[in-house]
Amino acid sequence: PQLFLGLTFNWGIIMAWASVNNNISYEIIALYISAIFWTLGYDTIYGVQDMVDDEIIGVKSTAIKFKKNIKLFVGLTYLISILFLVYLLLLE
Repeated sequence: PQLFLGLTFNWGIIMAWASVNNNISYEIIALYISAIFWTLGYDTIYGVQDMVDDEIIGVKSTAIKFKKNIKLFVGLTYLISILFLVYLLLLE
């Protein structure tokens, strides 16, 4: 669920850019990808709070999938997000 949340929740970035600029550039795609990874990180943290109940009802979340390495997974998602943002800053 976290990946689909990231894909759909951040779609507005591309939509807003395209409506203002009438194009889609690789910079806005990089920002979109960065936002997806940021969403993966924070929603995984949120999912940890519901992990016990989610396991009972069979939800397949990133919190459950990576529960043995949750800190590593969240750290990597935020690192990837930050790397994309740094890339964008270095373009200017």
